[in-house]
Amino acid sequence: MVAKKVKRETKRDSLLTSSDLKKGLQAEIRRLRSIAKEIASNYVSKLESRAEDLTRLVEDLDGEVTEDMRRLVKPIRALSVKPNKGRRKDLRKLETLLDDLRMELEILREKQEKADRARAGVSAGSESRSARSAASSSRSRRSPRRRRPRVIEPEESSAFSGQDDSTTAQYPTPLSA
Repeated sequence: MVAKKVKRETKRDSLLTSSDLKKGLQAEIRRLRSIAKEIASNYVSKLESRAEDLTRLVEDLDGEVTEDMRRLVKPIRALSVKPNKGRRKDLRKLETLLDDLRMELEILREKQEKADRARAGVSAGSESRSARSAASSSRSRRSPRRRRPRVIEPEESSAFSGQDDSTTAQYPTPLSA
């Protein structure tokens, strides 16, 4: 069936003149050009939106994280791109930088929220002893801590498998705490 379709297309194309084919090809290339413009403009608008989101994240931070902010400015200043060349490589660098900054700013925000909660806990020190004990007992009803998975030592694995140490897989040794 595919062969029949190819024959129809070639038969139809043979009826067209070379100028008609040329015009059709030019129209398709213009269509590709407009598609490229649309894709590029949508991509750039997404990058601009990401950058705008980052500025809002920075606005929400307190002034207490100035050292962290200084650290975040360094990679921005170190970004070396050549916008005049219009390379995808430069867009990738910019996108990667924006993603990295977003992750770092979210970490800073979480750090700041944790510090705020800790400060709120300290200022709530005027609670009565019974209220604190009630809160601690409600915490104890939560699910128990998750345990770290047990690492099987090579000696133990040979006992289970009935094989000697030379044929058993080597397992990493657990880190001592």
